[in-house]
Amino acid sequence: MSTTVVTSTPNPSVFGESVTYTANVTGITAGTPPWGDVTFVIAGGPTIGPVTLTPQPGPTPARPA
Repeated sequence: MSTTVVTSTPNPSVFGESVTYTANVTGITAGTPPWGDVTFVIAGGPTIGPVTLTPQPGPTPARPA
């Protein structure tokens, strides 16, 4: 099972202010980066995505092409 943590910046925000959403996704298998897409569904607001996951530098190796 993968794990997803979503954060927003700034938090809190005020009405009309631009907000950046970030999804940090951990892989299903330890040492394997996640792959695929994330779609943000905001209650009462727009649906954003799909957005393709981008592996970040760190202790996990990149997924082979």
